[in-house]
Parts: sequence; structure tokens; C-alpha cells
Amino acid sequence: ETGAEIAVFRIDATVSEIEIYENSTMEANGYVLIEAPNVTESTVGEAGEYWQFLPNIGQRKGVMKAMPDLVTSARENLLDTAKLYYRIYFESTGRFNGKLYRIPTLNEGFESDGSIRTCDLAIGLDNDTPTNLNGNTHWGGTAWDNGIMHMTEPLDFTITVQEPGWHVLVIYQVDPSIMFDRIAIETRTGALGNTLVGPVASPNSFLSK
Repeated sequence: ETGAEIAVFRIDATVSEIEIYENSTMEANGYVLIEAPNVTESTVGEAGEYWQFLPNIGQRKGVMKAMPDLVTSARENLLDTAKLYYRIYFESTGRFNGKLYRIPTLNEGFESDGSIRTCDLAIGLDNDTPTNLNGNTHWGGTAWDNGIMHMTEPLDFTITVQEPGWHVLVIYQVDPSIMFDRIAIETRTGALGNTLVGPVASPNSFLSK
């Protein structure tokens, strides 16, 4: 029928006069989705630990991996560990839920001091105290089964954005050999949907690799 309504789409359009920084990402359509390689800055840790980009792993264009494979956990020394910095422009404020998508790996057994081995990393916004994210460490069980079936293990976190504008999301290396391929933050409930690989990456000023 001519003139009949076929579909209705919601489009969020915000006119902003802001300075766009190089290697940065912007909130749009109720979410921020950052592909892990789109790093604003990367720093080496005091013990020589670092993050390395590895292509063709994960569900997106590659992963960032905590290197080297054999190094002492930085759990007690996060200030001096290797870090990834992601510059983000937030239009929204509030407390938001996010997920970091880790590639499933195992780290069974015990450290030399008798503590249980972990598959952890930490995340924080700006100068906030980082939150430790606990990845599954052992074979078997629902967490491992789902991780292998989906090729990813979503690790939940929350951040609080006090005011709109530019902020820096920081990823802290805790354990070695940890990999992740993207970070998603929902600023409007339901905006990220419920798909396996998620929506497209948020608007950014990174050159295509």
C-alpha cells in the first residue's frame, strides 16, 4: 500500500561543539563500544610487563594481550603495572554497567607462595580506584562451557561518570597472558541489545587498520 508505514527506527542525533582528539571514542546511541586495539595510549609496567596487539583472535579485529606470558602477578602493585588508556567522550552521566570481553584461557594450580592462580585484570575510570575483574581459571563448569561455546567470557563492571566530557578508561594488567577483544558500556538500558558479537564500534578517530 502506497504511503503505508513499513518500519520505525529510533535515531539519536546530538549536535555538539567539542574538540575531537586523536585516537578517541565517543558515546553514541546509548552506548560506548571500544574494540580493544583502539588504544589511546599504552604504558609498560615497572617489571617490564606490557600489552601487545594480536590480530585475528576473538570476535572483532583482534585482541590486546598481557605480556610476557610468564611474569609475577601485579595484583599488589597496580599503580606500576602495564596499562591501556582509552579516551572516551561521554554525553551522559550516572552509574553505568559495562562488560569487558575476555578470551577464555586457563590458569589452574597455585603460585609459588601457595595462593590460587587467577585470570584477572582491572579497570577504572580516570583516577577512580580500579575494580578487579575475575576471569574463570579452571576447566569445566558453566562459566568455562559458555566461554568456549561463545568464544568469549564477558566480565561485568560498573563506572560512574560524574560529568559529561572527556574521560579516560584505564585497563590494568594483573595476571599475564590475559586477552580481551572489546569493551562495552551501556548508557541507556537496552541499547547494546542481546546479540553475541554486539553492535558496531562507537564513533572514533582511529585510522582503519
